[in-house]
Amino acid sequence: MRALRVPCFVLLVLLALSLANSVAMERRCARWDEALDAAQQAAFREQWTETEALLDTVQEEMSSCAVWLHVTASHSTADEAERLLEQARLMCRLQEGPHVHEALSELRVLLGHAAENERLTLGNIL
Repeated sequence: MRALRVPCFVLLVLLALSLANSVAMERRCARWDEALDAAQQAAFREQWTETEALLDTVQEEMSSCAVWLHVTASHSTADEAERLLEQARLMCRLQEGPHVHEALSELRVLLGHAAENERLTLGNIL
């Protein structure tokens, strides 16, 4: 019975870390989604300086946790998110409304999938 204490403790610590990671990913993706939604609404109104400022904010936040994002999500997901955000920023500078909306929509879906993949559910555990 004593021999099981250490492995059980290790498993509990890993479960707690997984739960913390899941919550962190969910919160960050929700915050980015809100900012991207606000940017998309500003782009609909053709307020390009506001849109660009919001996208810059998202870019700064994503850059600050890029390593964590690459470790937590797959590299391809993180790279695709960076590519879509950069594409949206470029289209915003060119004031190409439809392309901004398309890139932001794809990015929001991608971040939603990333959050879903990290959610602590029975399906993800199995």
